[in-house]
Amino acid sequence: MRKDSILIKPKPFTIKRYLWVLLGLVGIITGSATFYLFEYRNIHATLIIFIVLVLFGWLSILNNIFPEFFDRTNRSYKIILLKIFACIVVMGFATKNIMYVTNLEKEREKSILANEPSVITTAKVVNIEVRQLKSSTRKYIHIQYIANGDTVLQEMADDNNEFNMLKDYKLKYSVKYPEMFEIYK
Repeated sequence: MRKDSILIKPKPFTIKRYLWVLLGLVGIITGSATFYLFEYRNIHATLIIFIVLVLFGWLSILNNIFPEFFDRTNRSYKIILLKIFACIVVMGFATKNIMYVTNLEKEREKSILANEPSVITTAKVVNIEVRQLKSSTRKYIHIQYIANGDTVLQEMADDNNEFNMLKDYKLKYSVKYPEMFEIYK
């Protein structure tokens, strides 16, 4: 066989490789479920856990279905191109996974607020924060409202400069999930 041949003798599947593939699937499912169920609370750790577990899951699957991917002995340009292509495909799967679960989570929020018991209350903007990003700034507001007898403080982006400090707004929140809300403008 030629040294630059694209054919690689695959390594046999072992129990260890099956377990790593299974662990990758569990990581994808766990990360996706965590984001789907808890993103409405606006906890930044939820997003980080989601992205890390999804990327870990897809890379684990790639590494264990194609263990030759991380083999550094064959430096043929065809193999390198194949590795780059495989990495692009896996990152595409991970990106599509993230986009799909994000859309599902937004639809879940809309469905709960539309179909389950909810309460309309008054919310007040208690803080406005402007954050510097790489090449721009983004405005965030902190709103406060009373839900089920507890004070809830939430943060949301204000890209259109629609909210003013200390002004009252009508807000609808879910009785079951008080941190899940929408503002009527």
